[in-house]
Amino acid sequence: MPVYLTSIGFSALWIGVLEGFAEAIVGLTKGYFGKLSDTTGKRIVFIRGGYFFKCRFQTGVGLFPNRIWIFTARTGDRLGKGIRTSARDALLADESLAKDRGKVFGFHRAMDTVGAAIGPLFAITFLTYSPDNTARFFYTHLFLP
Repeated sequence: MPVYLTSIGFSALWIGVLEGFAEAIVGLTKGYFGKLSDTTGKRIVFIRGGYFFKCRFQTGVGLFPNRIWIFTARTGDRLGKGIRTSARDALLADESLAKDRGKVFGFHRAMDTVGAAIGPLFAITFLTYSPDNTARFFYTHLFLP
């Protein structure tokens, strides 16, 4: 993400502001939507809604490379994380036996980490073997879901 952002004119300061703001959104919304999920008892609605936000907004980061849209898209992506995380964790806890809860959460975290490691490897491979690895066209395709 930082390589892409610098390629479209973001400075290190603006990348820091963007990421700080986006992570603040996650922190502020997890508690609110987690409580709302507990109050309503509807976990799936929040999980699906959160992933919907992520898919729709993350794609926009590559398609509309201007600063305002990048801030909007990144904030929407992180808002999706805030909406889904608490409900997803509660669902995992609700659906697992007390003796297996550590295994369930450990497996979920392991798969999340594997995905976070494989994604950048695919991106690096894609950019390395693309005809023009600095072209916005190729960065755009990395953000498509």
